[in-house]
Amino acid sequence: MIVLLLPTVVLGAPFVHVEVSPENGSRYDTFQFSVIVTGEAKSGAPQLTGGDDFDLEYAGSSSNIQILNGAASIEARYVYNLTPKKSGALLTPGVEVNTPSGTVTAEPVRIQVSETPSANSGNNDSNIFLKRKFSSTRVYEGEQFITTLQLYSRYRVEKGDFDDLLYEKFWKEDIRKPTVDEVRYQGVPYTRHEIQHALYPLQAGTITLPPAVLKLAVRKPQQSNSLSRFRLFDPDFFQFDSLETHTVVSEPAEIEVLPLPQIPADLRGTYANDHVIVGKLDVSLGYDTSSIERGTGKTIIVTLKSTGNIHPLNSLSLHTPSWVRTYADQPEEKRSLERGQVVIEKTFRMSLVPEKGGAVSIPGVSFLVFDPESQSYRVEETRPISFDVTGQESDEAVIPEESESVSEPAVTSSPSERVVYRYREENLLEVLSRSISTSLALLLLAGVLFILGTFYFALKLFAARENGISTKLSKELSESATISALRERFLERLSEGFGESDLTLRGQALSEKIKECVTDEGHRVTLERYLDSLNALAFGGEEEDQTTIASLRKEGSEILAQLFS
Repeated sequence: MIVLLLPTVVLGAPFVHVEVSPENGSRYDTFQFSVIVTGEAKSGAPQLTGGDDFDLEYAGSSSNIQILNGAASIEARYVYNLTPKKSGALLTPGVEVNTPSGTVTAEPVRIQVSETPSANSGNNDSNIFLKRKFSSTRVYEGEQFITTLQLYSRYRVEKGDFDDLLYEKFWKEDIRKPTVDEVRYQGVPYTRHEIQHALYPLQAGTITLPPAVLKLAVRKPQQSNSLSRFRLFDPDFFQFDSLETHTVVSEPAEIEVLPLPQIPADLRGTYANDHVIVGKLDVSLGYDTSSIERGTGKTIIVTLKSTGNIHPLNSLSLHTPSWVRTYADQPEEKRSLERGQVVIEKTFRMSLVPEKGGAVSIPGVSFLVFDPESQSYRVEETRPISFDVTGQESDEAVIPEESESVSEPAVTSSPSERVVYRYREENLLEVLSRSISTSLALLLLAGVLFILGTFYFALKLFAARENGISTKLSKELSESATISALRERFLERLSEGFGESDLTLRGQALSEKIKECVTDEGHRVTLERYLDSLNALAFGGEEEDQTTIASLRKEGSEILAQLFS
């Protein structure tokens, strides 16, 4: 036999108070702002006033029912996440709650918010923290180095977003997708989430990297309260996990960026492209050396493969003769990871079109490279580009020999013909207008009308089906003669609407499903307050009032219609 010892509860007027956690922190923290309403089940949702110094996000609500001598009292908790917009002594929102007994209020709470965070100040929890490492903190301008962010957690991480990951004075390349593995840190097992980026400094000087801020949704095991405060519908009693928001912050960091040394005099003017590549570079040239006719194109392919930042290099400079025209395609880029560094491979395709015959000779494509290891410059150059062009060598046009000609009547267009002088390529609509016959156009129009008609009837069928589901859900509530029956029918229809075929959504599972499926905050609060009212009346032992039951049936039908119609 199990005996449940219920505590003595003193029921009184409705009361509201607020809790803030943590009590102080930094501008990078997220503060949990809880509004606790104690008293009657029919109290409304809290109205927040002020709090303009924070960005506010509704996180969810929960309720606990206490029963004493057949009377029920409910404690409702509404949780919000507050993110500071600035530093200083900031005021949280004030609270007003309308109850049948009148309006109750809670004053704002003052929070001290600092500008500069300490590492992991967002949670002060050794079970979850963020670390940042660098492959080097002293590099040359344009030299690649690696930054690694590691999240260590003993909780299950549901979701995480980098809120303030800034690299304003760097070019950033992603190395790979985030990785997850199991490790031991200082003898304690953790799950480690790791993400890496390759950074290229865009200017010299000492650059301060701001802290990396990671906002997380984590599942934490809840501790059950003692039986001296037993709550029948408290999920803590069954030791469920709770979904909580954490913000972890890394330390800020300083990177010393050295300027590139002056270019030696003997190298100046020996390269065609001005972009200095810092790091390793392999360059290759490919083309067909056979001769071509004048006026035709010769395709040249130049491929660069480098650990340096060659992303800004969008075109190549060639010292071509004035009578050779150059047409360049958009370069193609690929990235790979080699020995822990990002390697960018960029392919340039150009077409060289000579306007006359003769021998074409073009110097190789050249680049200036700085090697950070040897701290020296060098010029990387391909072999020259050479090929023959057949056809007339002079710039003069070929004049045909004179011959007797037969006079022919001039050909003129009739007035009905429309002469089109095209100065651009035809677009698709113009091509279709010339090519499609009248009968084919009518056939296409009939096909379009058929598709639109099918889509319209499908929408009507879907709307009728949804309306039928809504009618079925609300109709069954009208057959409930008692509060308990109404509660059971409503929970079954709610489970069915959420796609649960066994209709068994209850307790914590139902709360999680509501958070997942009901994205509109107003609908979610209305639904949770309605469920709280049903629970309080069903288990409070009060005499059932048919007027109240009728009102709850109507309210439940309206809620189901809002959610599932």
